[in-house]
Amino acid sequence: MYSFSGDDGYLTLAPLLLDSLEQAVIATDLKGTILYWNRFAETLHGWRAVEVLGKNVLEIKPADQSASEARILLQTVLDGGKWTGEITLRRKDGSSFPAFVTASPLYDADRNIIGVASACHDISQRRAMERRNEMALAEQAHRLKNMLTVVHSLARQTAKQASSTDDFMASFSSRLSAVAAANDLLIQGSGQPTGLEDLAHVALDPLLDANRIRFTGPKVVLEQRMILPFSMLLHELYTNAAKYGALSTPQGMIDISWQQNELEGQPSLVFEWRESLGPSVKPPEKRGFGSMLIERAIARELNADIALVFDPAGVCCRLHTKL
Repeated sequence: MYSFSGDDGYLTLAPLLLDSLEQAVIATDLKGTILYWNRFAETLHGWRAVEVLGKNVLEIKPADQSASEARILLQTVLDGGKWTGEITLRRKDGSSFPAFVTASPLYDADRNIIGVASACHDISQRRAMERRNEMALAEQAHRLKNMLTVVHSLARQTAKQASSTDDFMASFSSRLSAVAAANDLLIQGSGQPTGLEDLAHVALDPLLDANRIRFTGPKVVLEQRMILPFSMLLHELYTNAAKYGALSTPQGMIDISWQQNELEGQPSLVFEWRESLGPSVKPPEKRGFGSMLIERAIARELNADIALVFDPAGVCCRLHTKL
């Protein structure tokens, strides 16, 4: 122990200094018997000093899964080495926590090892942040891979349907814009809930006169995995409406409605796109890429049942999926 003498008498400085640290500091003898247990150790572990002094450190601090590692730690220091690393420790109530530990030998005046001094602190918050960062990176990598797959598929299938280079560029650029809008929504609202109506506005407002579209439905929150395929669905329906349907005439209207029900005991979404006041609709003789994208790829990504109905009064798309 460090000490000093002053006008007020002999004062022991070390305990005051060690109690001021925001780390659990303990000291043991060669057998691991606890000789010192500072105030922060009481807070961190839950035992008061009077409860642990004289007990073996291996019976108090390490969690069961770290017992062998703690013995190695102790022996390393008793052999004259230092030990720094992470280990799982426990509290009086039986709970465990990850800790960063630094341990060093204690020497007497003749440089003989007489015990071990260690300091540790809880790194639960750091571990949690690392896990969140790892999950975020994994999600970004997965999202990028999916995005590249979508772009590749759009390019290949659009090329098959295009009648000219200009036609390909117009269709492909339009579809890429829809993907980009959905991706912006994913990035800006990362970790935040996205409403179905919010998504519809992002996907359609730049394209539609507000007076030609009506939204009806309760507040519905979409999972992040649903944002891109839903955005693509809205874009494909809009493209078809603009070329052949309600939006190809000045008076045409679109009604988008949805409601929440239950499907097999789980919340489900029933979504409908209905066109009106446009030209009379005839079923296509051949399914185009947009229809196949909706009925196959988008339906698969949303795990949904999707039906495209070519009613003479206007195209209707109905979707039913679990939330």
